[in-house]
Amino acid sequence: MRTLIRFISFFVAASTVYSQELISTENIADLKGAVEIERNGSYTIEFTGNWGWDKDLSATAVTEQIKEKNSIFLIKRCLSEGDLVFEINYKQATLQLAIFKFNSAEGQKTPEIKDMKLVYLSKELQSKYSNKDQSDEYKLPDFKCEKGESFLIIINNIKKSLGSLSLTMESKVADLETIKTDHTKIFDDRLPNDNTSIVMKFVDEESKIPITCSATLISKKKTALFIASEIILGSDSKAKLQVRCDAEGYFFKDTTLNLTNTIKDTIEIPMKSISVGKIFKIDKIEFVKGTANLIPGTESILRRVKDFLILNSDVRIEIQGHVNNEGEENKKSAKLSAKRALTIKKYFIKAGINKDRMTHKGYGNSQPIFPTPKNEDEQQANRRVEIKIVK
Repeated sequence: MRTLIRFISFFVAASTVYSQELISTENIADLKGAVEIERNGSYTIEFTGNWGWDKDLSATAVTEQIKEKNSIFLIKRCLSEGDLVFEINYKQATLQLAIFKFNSAEGQKTPEIKDMKLVYLSKELQSKYSNKDQSDEYKLPDFKCEKGESFLIIINNIKKSLGSLSLTMESKVADLETIKTDHTKIFDDRLPNDNTSIVMKFVDEESKIPITCSATLISKKKTALFIASEIILGSDSKAKLQVRCDAEGYFFKDTTLNLTNTIKDTIEIPMKSISVGKIFKIDKIEFVKGTANLIPGTESILRRVKDFLILNSDVRIEIQGHVNNEGEENKKSAKLSAKRALTIKKYFIKAGINKDRMTHKGYGNSQPIFPTPKNEDEQQANRRVEIKIVK
């Protein structure tokens, strides 16, 4: 299946609810758990086999046409004027599709579906092929996208099967013809252009070969998306940038750059490829001391990992828990680390990820990053949750 979406988008994360509530509500079959699609490339998404926690379409104009049974909710946001074009390829059952458009100014909460504009509806998508030995490929009309608008895409499977569909996305913006996926260097003109420009490079962590990323740069005043392997930043003594990087075949990377009085002229952002045996640390996951209860504030990073797992449904993982107990390994620390890994696993299951794709294990304090931590930062580094790719 192919899905082509031609426009550049931005992502605005909102983390306003507590982790316990998130675990019970943020399912990909609901608007609250809709997956944000950020980069160009190929995706494989697995149906959950259910309609989530909420009947989101019950109060809308399409409630009689589409009965939620086994659904996927996706959101694509527009950074600038462009076109949205996509095709869907799926063989196992009949699909229904509803596409809504809504305004999505930065920082605003996603509205309820009843307040969005319906732009496309199909009770039964028609395949381009009559040969049923082929996967069904569904062609849809083009959709115009204006800056500040977003699309909510609801795909409903009339059967409760757990089959996967695949997406291939390509972004194009009407007024930014110079930004294309094959360009390597892009100048970020949001910051001053002077003789002390800084080059931000995205590289493979092991080979150091440049890779093309979909990079969202978030500053105090503006959010922008670039598709490049290098971005030239004009220096600004007060600039602080949040950088969100997504590249096909790689785990996402989120970081904050403080350009205040930096002496570097090149900043490398290493990206870790998705391959068996690789381990990824989930940053900013914190628990109440001595418990497996998440501290509020972890929601946005958990959403990020959830979206990654949903959009890469062929990946199988082990969730690993680690604690910071100095001294010899003991049963108590092993048990606590296992409970923390299980907490994260339960979150992903309730978000709509197939439980058979995940295992969990507690490693206690047997694998510390800092065997003899000297400060709180090093102790916190030892308390961590990691994801290992096992298939």
